[in-house]
Amino acid sequence: MKGALVALAAAVVLLGVYGPDPPAPPGASKEQILLIDGECCFCNSVAQFIIERDPWGKFKFASQQSKTGEDLMHKHGLVTDLTTVVLVDGDNAYVKSEAILRVLGGLPKPWSYLYMLNAIPKVVADPVYDLVSRLRYSIAGRKSADTCTASSSPSRDRFLD
Repeated sequence: MKGALVALAAAVVLLGVYGPDPPAPPGASKEQILLIDGECCFCNSVAQFIIERDPWGKFKFASQQSKTGEDLMHKHGLVTDLTTVVLVDGDNAYVKSEAILRVLGGLPKPWSYLYMLNAIPKVVADPVYDLVSRLRYSIAGRKSADTCTASSSPSRDRFLD
């Protein structure tokens, strides 16, 4: 009996890790654009992290300071706010923790499971996001977009401008 329980537990773990990926967050489109602070190397490192884990190439990136970024922000009624990332998904735009969790939800496992953190109320999740946002320049520095890792990587084609 004990051996059967161990085998069942192992099967559950293996199916969870190696089974099909969970569905993308509700309402997610096939291609999404993440608007980041183009001068923030932490933000560019996050973009590179996403690129390396996005085998489908569904996430594209643009700097909020770029023409594309400014146009998308204006289209969605947002002003340039370098303290947050913006996820543009079709006719919707998401900011702060919701944007990050939706991106993680669109990646393969195990990252997609982090979308479950969406259950945490924004009044708790967004202050944590804001803390990281305030510390990001001290964590990775602030340089021109051309000197940051992601914008000069082989995945440059994932950056709209």
